[in-house]
Amino acid sequence: MHLTLVPYIETAGELKTKPTQHSVKELRSIGIQADVLLCRASMPIPDDERRKIGLFCNVRPERVIPALDLPRSTRHRFAIMSRASTLRF
Repeated sequence: MHLTLVPYIETAGELKTKPTQHSVKELRSIGIQADVLLCRASMPIPDDERRKIGLFCNVRPERVIPALDLPRSTRHRFAIMSRASTLRF
């Protein structure tokens, strides 16, 4: 599992997936292939962006899990992530 940031650029009004792609590329260059990406973001990541991240990072889209920045407890975050993904290993 690899935790990465998908920043939202307010002036452009969009999420940027390139930092995640570069991070995964750097891991691969040292022989590490993540099979799950936990993507931190300040807003929901649309399905088309998750598919794009999956495509360019060689990870199945259902294994690209959004981890929204939330002002709540760890238990609440886990519940949200559990609902967002049904991973099968």
